[in-house]
Amino acid sequence: MMEDNEKQILEYAEQRNLAKTPVHKFMTKGVLKVAKGSSIKAVINMFREHRITGAPVIDANDRMIGIVTGYDLILQAATRDLNDSVMFNKKVVSIRMDETLTSAIKALHKTKYHSLHVVNSMGHAVGIISQQDILNELLTLAQL
Repeated sequence: MMEDNEKQILEYAEQRNLAKTPVHKFMTKGVLKVAKGSSIKAVINMFREHRITGAPVIDANDRMIGIVTGYDLILQAATRDLNDSVMFNKKVVSIRMDETLTSAIKALHKTKYHSLHVVNSMGHAVGIISQQDILNELLTLAQL
């Protein structure tokens, strides 16, 4: 069951005609991706260089097939050769870019995640929508 706060957010979004706004209007674009088969060391370096804590893993066709997190890298760096291919979680919760803000809020609430990877109709990772992205947009609109 959805808590009162989430209901209030959805009601506010509805009042502001945001509830049906597509996710791609709120998402952060230009997501960094990890190619399947990348070494643990290469992924650690990418995370360090770009100060990120997670990234989608893509196949040769640029389709999202999983996610690797900083925690995954810690475990792998401690137990495996850094030149081995990075292992990743294949259970990923993503949202399509044409889904609505309401869908994103409900998915974030249900999963308790801080962000969701956004994919296009072909399954290619095209962005990330976070709780902060939604809050920033709601705050911007509230100040108008």
